[in-house]
Amino acid sequence: MSNVVVVTRKQSNTVAGRAPTLLMSMAEVMVALRYSSRQSIYERLRRDPSFPRPRRISPHRIAFLRSEVEKWVVALPAAHFDGFDAIEQRGGPAREARVRVR
Repeated sequence: MSNVVVVTRKQSNTVAGRAPTLLMSMAEVMVALRYSSRQSIYERLRRDPSFPRPRRISPHRIAFLRSEVEKWVVALPAAHFDGFDAIEQRGGPAREARVRVR
């Protein structure tokens, strides 16, 4: 048997077939949660006590535990929209019908 390690697409977040990394950088959390800035993450940390807290891994660097971020995402409530809710949120015809004409 040879000692060749095959990395598949499913293992893309692993290093050469090893277990997934335990830590996520700020940039990785931003991408995973689709936040556009670090400030968005810091606001969430201030306002939401259930949001995962980062760990200090060096004097100038923080990281989040991947398992805590994943648990937080899973615990978010599911969104339920019918067609009219989506139109109203986007400011579509349902909203225009409520606007008075002078």
